[in-house]
Amino acid sequence: MKTVPAGRAIDWFKAGWRVFSSDIATWLILAVIYLLIMVVLMMIPIIGSTIYYLIAPTLVAGLLLAAGKSLDGGKARVEDLFAPLRNETTRNPLLMLGAILLAANVLLAILGVGMVGGFGMHGMGGAGLLGGLLALIASLAIGAAFLYAPAEVVFRNTPPVDAIKASLSAVMANIPAMLVFGLGYILLSIVAMIPLGLGMLVLLPVMMGALLASYGDIF
Repeated sequence: MKTVPAGRAIDWFKAGWRVFSSDIATWLILAVIYLLIMVVLMMIPIIGSTIYYLIAPTLVAGLLLAAGKSLDGGKARVEDLFAPLRNETTRNPLLMLGAILLAANVLLAILGVGMVGGFGMHGMGGAGLLGGLLALIASLAIGAAFLYAPAEVVFRNTPPVDAIKASLSAVMANIPAMLVFGLGYILLSIVAMIPLGLGMLVLLPVMMGALLASYGDIF
């Protein structure tokens, strides 16, 4: 694991664009399928979101496999999205990763409801701001813990818990680069939402390529 300069984040986005532009048609299809799965599942109360969190790391791993092919000059394929789910070696660890992600988000939601209820009884004020800050920190911690975990599992067969630890350590060791990466993602997300959200079809492949490039740099 390495610590990289903050400026490397710009190169990651450039790599992400190379991934998308290498095979625009295939990547648009991959993005449509992934986003459709996400939207449809999230529209189903409780059960849908539960399934989504369980399979999200598996789908991300599939997109990373496809991005790896594109970065290496190969041909990304639509079936790459589901390759980790078909592979017995990666399927169970990635589903376990999804179960941990689900548990973390459920816990975060419970804590959030508890804090809102407590603050409602005693007035919001500074306590409300503190609660919001704690929720933000917890969300960022979950994001950091799972950022590179799917890549660790699918590329190195790292056990789920060890993959989470490795991801968190990598983010903590590269905070300046992660800040640039995160801010870039936020700005690109805002731009992507302007044309009726259609920009997300481009942003998703770009971010998968950028994520894989950052993984290669740091690990």
